[in-house]
Amino acid sequence: MPVETNPNLLKNGTLTDLPDPRFRGERDGLYWDSPVKRPGVDGSSLPGWTVWTKPGCDYGGAQILDVMERTGPKGNDVAMFPLDFKEEFPDWRRANFLEANGERVYGGIQQTIDTENGAEYEVSYWAGKSPWVGESKHWANGRVHVLDGYDELITQQEWRATTKSKDSFGVWDPSWERHSFTFTAKGASSTVVFAEDGSHEPGLGACDPGYHGGASYAGMAVRRKSRPVPVSDETALEIRQESVPKAAPGGSVKLNLALDSRDGKPVNPGVVTQRFKAPTGFVFTGMPTYGYYTVRPKPNLGNLSDYRIEDGGRTLIVHSNPRVNTDAYDKGPLVYTLPLRANLSSSAGRYADGSAEIGRHAPVRLSAEITGGSGKEGALLVAQEKIPEAAPGRTANLNVEIRSLDNQPVDPGPIEHRFTAPGGFAFTGGATYGYHYYGKVTGNLDTRVEDGGKTLVVVANPHVNTGSTDRIALLYTLTVRALAGAERGAHDDGRAVIGRLAPVPLSGRIV
Repeated sequence: MPVETNPNLLKNGTLTDLPDPRFRGERDGLYWDSPVKRPGVDGSSLPGWTVWTKPGCDYGGAQILDVMERTGPKGNDVAMFPLDFKEEFPDWRRANFLEANGERVYGGIQQTIDTENGAEYEVSYWAGKSPWVGESKHWANGRVHVLDGYDELITQQEWRATTKSKDSFGVWDPSWERHSFTFTAKGASSTVVFAEDGSHEPGLGACDPGYHGGASYAGMAVRRKSRPVPVSDETALEIRQESVPKAAPGGSVKLNLALDSRDGKPVNPGVVTQRFKAPTGFVFTGMPTYGYYTVRPKPNLGNLSDYRIEDGGRTLIVHSNPRVNTDAYDKGPLVYTLPLRANLSSSAGRYADGSAEIGRHAPVRLSAEITGGSGKEGALLVAQEKIPEAAPGRTANLNVEIRSLDNQPVDPGPIEHRFTAPGGFAFTGGATYGYHYYGKVTGNLDTRVEDGGKTLVVVANPHVNTGSTDRIALLYTLTVRALAGAERGAHDDGRAVIGRLAPVPLSGRIV
């Protein structure tokens, strides 16, 4: 037998493979009848297909009947098929057809097939009106629709069949016609639904036993028409900055960059060099990340781990594949998240001189804003409030108190604090803040330890006297550990640098 070069992707598209011929499953939405054998044992499935019924109805949904030649008296469930159907399906004598509304209820069948994202497919089928449901209603509506792997509608086709006349046996002509339409796959799978369309029929808000449209299907097929044209060039990407990040001097922020393909086509350029330049006043800090946030059931997230930062933080270089829409896990857009920090010496204003260069793609401008508040920390007074004392291997607290000149309100926004441990000590990373004069407002500080514990970095807003809960003074409590082998005695070579304030000495004692 010759191999079909463009096979039907639907399994059991001619409904030749059926459950037991005596099958009649009233509770699961499928009936199987034939001119010879009538209702028999229960069953539960139609091979290759999922049978469904209008929500809330517990019977009906689909009925399978024989495809026969234009012979036989009325009542033999005879479906009169044209010669074209016989030419398209050589085994037509074994074929059957679907009456989508089943036992008086709106329903149908559906099947999920493997597809290639971006490829074009043709859906074809024969549709007509059930010939023995024509006495009181001579027309039927049907709908065929295609869903992507996320159950979102790709396209649909509606049709209407009208019975025309009775033959010599008194059987209505079902007016079978061949329909077809194409769709472009949007993922690795697509679901094709063949259903009764009751949208034009009143009374469908409930399981209406009087509704009996008789929309029928036969010879259902899905065949690929063309493969997707692979887009392997990153110049096909559409790149846009999602929003303009804002930060006060010393503050940290994230810049989000969205990469998507034009017209939803797949883009798979392979690993390319991507160079990012930070806007004036900002530097890149830490590892960039990526995310496909529209992927279901959960987003596809990760790190852009092949990266390096150059030029004192002004330049970020990433090596990765910015692919989109090539499979179920990279549905666009692809979002890059790039961590930035505003320099302490930055002047307020918006700067649009950053750039993103993705491989051979034309550069895209990047913007960021330095917010007001630069210099406001100049009204702060910083002093060490407690000198830590600890034996080698033990921990102690180093307290730093922050007040303001004449108890004026000071609210500089998030700024960088850099603490250097006194000789013989190292920071553990533990740090808290507290306003202890009114209300005792306390909390933990976000910290970063550098140089093996010699340096502690904090980005926080050291506001005082701006309301009833931050009156008088702010106290930082920083945990330090005395190093093994540290020389006993006082060490006063530590320091605290908060924003652009002059360094304040910090001391400690090894006992």
